[in-house]
Amino acid sequence: MKNKFYTHPIFHLILFLVTFVTTVIAGTEWVTGTMGPFDLNSLAIGLPYSISALFILATHEFGHY
Repeated sequence: MKNKFYTHPIFHLILFLVTFVTTVIAGTEWVTGTMGPFDLNSLAIGLPYSISALFILATHEFGHY
């Protein structure tokens, strides 16, 4: 029997949140040119990068349907 956890919406939400956090960190590192640790004010700098990257990724993935 297949594991139903991979089809559960919580699993996909966790994956999205991990992707969001890591792209915010990557965007902050890219903009500031420094490696972490970052405080919450610094992480706000990475939001435009993260939102743009996730929008492009979501548009690509919805194109499969």
